[in-house]
Amino acid sequence: MNFSQAISEYEPQSDIFATHLNLLRLIGPGITSVLELGAGEFSTRTFLSRRYYPNLGELVTVEQDRKWVIAEDDPRHKIVICPEPIELFLEDVSLDAFDLIFVDNSLSLDRRCDTLKWVASHIGRSLVVAHDFERTEYQDASAGLTLILVDDRQVPWTALLWRKR
Repeated sequence: MNFSQAISEYEPQSDIFATHLNLLRLIGPGITSVLELGAGEFSTRTFLSRRYYPNLGELVTVEQDRKWVIAEDDPRHKIVICPEPIELFLEDVSLDAFDLIFVDNSLSLDRRCDTLKWVASHIGRSLVVAHDFERTEYQDASAGLTLILVDDRQVPWTALLWRKR
């Protein structure tokens, strides 16, 4: 899919918890592994969709609140329940083993900022997608990443972030 096609296939979302779908769908075809920090009905199901993520071999969902977890009977999906701060769990994870890291964890602004800062300072090759990116605090927290594409067509915004190679 090229950029023009992606723009023409934009679908406004009626649910504020789904505004990241357009960006997630756009980048899906080339992704083989995803680290989902913060589970959700829309993100988890999109990652496991063979339509949008046809090459996905592994989805690791890290969540602190079991009620957000979407349990799919899919051998590609591993669920980790861990208390905040999830950065303690991430210390033992090689982030560069994942093509995509999705940051949408915690209901706490400070916790999500801490996660974004931690991820920004520890990634190399991985792409990062951050939901709720209209928040200046999240923008500041991701300052360690040098390239940013923001989908601001709906609130909440979604950002695609990466480090310049």
